[in-house]
Amino acid sequence: MTDETTPANDIPQSDERTALLQEALDFFTKGMLDEARQQAEDILAVYTKDLQVMTFLAIILDTQGDRAGAEEWIDKALKIDPNYAEALYYSGVFAAKDEQNQRAVEQFTLAIDNLPKDARKERSEYRCSLGAILWNMERSQEAIDAWRKAAADNPDHPLVKQYLDKCMNMYGHPKADLPELDDLGAFQKVKMDQYLRERGLRQFQDTGQIDRVADIVLETWPALSRETDWQQLDVQGRLEYFRAYPINFPD
Repeated sequence: MTDETTPANDIPQSDERTALLQEALDFFTKGMLDEARQQAEDILAVYTKDLQVMTFLAIILDTQGDRAGAEEWIDKALKIDPNYAEALYYSGVFAAKDEQNQRAVEQFTLAIDNLPKDARKERSEYRCSLGAILWNMERSQEAIDAWRKAAADNPDHPLVKQYLDKCMNMYGHPKADLPELDDLGAFQKVKMDQYLRERGLRQFQDTGQIDRVADIVLETWPALSRETDWQQLDVQGRLEYFRAYPINFPD
């Protein structure tokens, strides 16, 4: 049994507590929310600093439409341990539901950063949610990067695979409306990166410089697009072909 002086990480994981929590989870899965809530409250009456159950109770309350009660329990958990990943994650979930997208991104990122290294499935789930919010914010490349990392953590995550199939092209970038525009986008990125690297620059100095370089790349594309050699290549082959294709940029 715990009391108010028991550190959060020292909660005894007794067989009784585990069985009670599993029963509460079963109630929740069956849609028996009142029973799940009562069971969670009963556990917390004994294990007063059980962060997992606090977060679970918050989820139940939110599902029942009691957002204020849900946020109160998340706040209680984070006051005990500001780095508790699951509470940080659901704080982000609640923010996303309220269309507080930037806060959701911040909370999801904190949750990911505070997960144990071996929590690969949880990390995949959190990154999946992060990617969805970033996509809604039109930060499409960041979203795809998050989903690719999620897939690396859990290749079997069905929603991550669905997002990537729908939104990512063969180059690892957001899909364009037409496949040929995916090739143009990859060529443009290769050449603009090449321009910076050859001049020892980390970034473009102003929008005028970006526009000038982009215009030169676009002027080159029609001739390249009529060539057929590279169109038979795989992704790596195409990228190598793009890198080798000559463009004379003015200094």
